Amino acid sequence: PGKSPLRIDLSDQSVVWLSPRSTLRYAERFAARQRAVLLEGGAEFLVTKDATRPFTVQTKALTVRVLGTRFTVRSSADQSTGEV
Repeated sequence: PGKSPLRIDLSDQSVVWLSPRSTLRYAERFAARQRAVLLEGGAEFLVTKDATRPFTVQTKALTVRVLGTRFTVRSSADQSTGEV
């Protein structure tokens, strides 16, 4: 059987469920004007609403920028394509 997603609680109260064999890089505390993470692989995000600080997910293939919502990001194995 496959592994369950890893739950990560971020400093802004957002939650990430990181898929197996995926990597998420982020600051312990987000900057004053933005919240940014780097993703390799796949994850589901539940982003806390904050109209003054956009939340950005960066992969090699795409950039997702939101103010607060729930969504999933998946990157291909070679990181050349992605989907939200």
